[in-house]
This record gives sequence, structure tokens and C-alpha cells, in this order.
Amino acid sequence: MELSQVIAYIREIRKTCDGLNKATIHKTCSYKTHQVYGRYVYRYRRTSATVWYIIYNLDSQSNIRIEKIINNYLTIE
Repeated sequence: MELSQVIAYIREIRKTCDGLNKATIHKTCSYKTHQVYGRYVYRYRRTSATVWYIIYNLDSQSNIRIEKIINNYLTIE
């Protein structure tokens, strides 16, 4: 993968993270490997083979704090 492709890939993930505050429903983490890092998870399917899990918490004013971003290759039930 070329550097320009890597940068574009990261920008897409960042754009997705920036949009989490617009979500009206926040899905609770179901995998124990995710619950270690946060309470909520957003699944971002980048390709047919790769899913990124954006794990985050909400504070009392509903601000989002992203705790971890991992892909399906690192998620083990």
C-alpha cells in the first residue's frame, strides 16, 4: 500500500470518528476484548474483509472519548 493510500485510509477512519457525536443510538460493546477499553462500539466496515471497531465512552454531557480502534483481526471472542 502506498503512503497516499494509507493517508486516505486514515482520513476515512478519522472522518467516521468525527461523526460519532451525531449518532442517536450508541451500541454497547458485546465482545469482552472490547469491554476492556470502553462501553460503546461503532463498527466501521472498510472492505468486505475488514471491520474496524471504534471503542469509546460517553461523558455526562454526551461528549465522545475514543479509547481504542482495532480491527476484526484483533477481536477474539
